[in-house]
Amino acid sequence: MIAPKNIMVVPHGARADRRWGMHDVPVLREELGFDNDEYQAFNLRTEGGSFHWDETKERSKEVSVPITMQELIISAFGKLSKENALHLEHVDLYERFMLAKAERLAEEAAKAADALK
Repeated sequence: MIAPKNIMVVPHGARADRRWGMHDVPVLREELGFDNDEYQAFNLRTEGGSFHWDETKERSKEVSVPITMQELIISAFGKLSKENALHLEHVDLYERFMLAKAERLAEEAAKAADALK
């Protein structure tokens, strides 16, 4: 069987007609936030301007963030860093996005190396 040579695998978010822009940030913000059921399940509450939760309950939430939005967030963190406006409360989230990017790049490099074999 002969494979066609005009087919390309495009990662999610890489197509120009499927990119997210600044106008999509509210959608992502809603996705990253908590809904009413999660507020109740985690016993989330605000006290003195800080979020608190029931520490005996599972607190993780898995969210799929498209690559283009990851890059937008990393870029925004980079801008904050250059302006010396990156605060301690940003560090955990910044590290998560940077780690995800490093893992994605390592995976892409491994695939490219395998393709050359």
